[in-house]
Amino acid sequence: MLFAYRRLDDYPLVVAYGISLDSVRAGWRPSFLMILAIAAASSLGLITSSLAVLQGQRTVRPARKPARSGNRTAARGRGGDAPARSKRRCGPIPRSPASSP
Repeated sequence: MLFAYRRLDDYPLVVAYGISLDSVRAGWRPSFLMILAIAAASSLGLITSSLAVLQGQRTVRPARKPARSGNRTAARGRGGDAPARSKRRCGPIPRSPASSP
């Protein structure tokens, strides 16, 4: 049982009220079950999507490692001369005969 009481200001009287816990729970249980179902579905979806992202990262990371090591090997073969590469200039682009005036 759940009890409450209150003293009335205008009268020398105290009012008491009691209600059973089963009747309180009866009104609360359907909304609780709905909230629980929504929370469980949301949690399951979040966990599933997180695992999918992690699995995707595991498959992408090994593919990147050989490419990075290949870049390091190419840089070593060039002698690490990256600034010299940027100084190279391309010649003029030749025009095709159809675009001549």
